[in-house]
Amino acid sequence: MLNLSLHLFLLSKIMAYDKIPLIIPILATGYVLTIYVLLRLAERSQA
Repeated sequence: MLNLSLHLFLLSKIMAYDKIPLIIPILATGYVLTIYVLLRLAERSQA
């Protein structure tokens, strides 16, 4: 949860700038999805 709130904070900071390249939000989204998938896989392997 801490990761998600920190990430949302960073995203809000990034969105404040108009001239930021599109790659940054794409990388941020990829990062969140990667963490989510890894957590799901870890959860399944424990069960």
